Amino acid sequence: MSPNTLYKGSIWEIGKGVLPYSMLQKLTLGSLAFILFSCGPSRWIEPLPVGEKEAQVSLGGPVFTNLGAPIPVPLLSMGMAKGNTENLTSYGAFHLTSLIYGNIHMEGGALYGMRDYQKDSPLAPGLSLGVSVHFATNIDESARLWPQVDFNSYWKFGEKSHLTYFGITNWLEIHNRTNEETVERPPWLISPQAGFRFKMKNGASLGIESKFITPRISNAESAVDYFSFSPDFGAMGIFLSFNQRIQ
Repeated sequence: MSPNTLYKGSIWEIGKGVLPYSMLQKLTLGSLAFILFSCGPSRWIEPLPVGEKEAQVSLGGPVFTNLGAPIPVPLLSMGMAKGNTENLTSYGAFHLTSLIYGNIHMEGGALYGMRDYQKDSPLAPGLSLGVSVHFATNIDESARLWPQVDFNSYWKFGEKSHLTYFGITNWLEIHNRTNEETVERPPWLISPQAGFRFKMKNGASLGIESKFITPRISNAESAVDYFSFSPDFGAMGIFLSFNQRIQ
């Protein structure tokens, strides 16, 4: 796969608006992949109580070192979730950084609680499955949908039931190539993740997540110097989030 090829009509092309043009002139396919497939942390890890609503603000992205000290790309998004049933929570999010540069990027989906965490079995994790769809458009040229599947295992600790989790995010490229495309796009992109959620007063919580973004995509020819667990592949992502229960 040539790292200097952008896929026409795909999220690679739509996503060129998430960074200033001066930097985008230097971005390769791998650079865009690390940014576009790391738009936010795992939205919700465990289902909300029935009827309860929760708002979320998240900030972060792949870590780069072009400016000196390692810092994450500041991708900002806002989301909202509601507990629909005992095991099902629906949610949606809007990506504000993309909007600043003329793109619309939003997502919607649901989280299913496969197994609740039980304090009397502290070693056995809770399990959850999140399925969502991302919609992205640069308005003038194209609009597409991309499925995402998140799987997380989690444990609770402390009197306030703080939460730690490990999981994997899966992005699926479902669109066929056009006749103008000569490079096969990767159909499945994975990003392992780990994080903490710290519960506070009045239904608020703070989260931090580390994600190994697209470890199967080379960063060797990228003009952006990404910090990665592997010298030539992927990028490390850092995300901060703030959640607030509404009712």
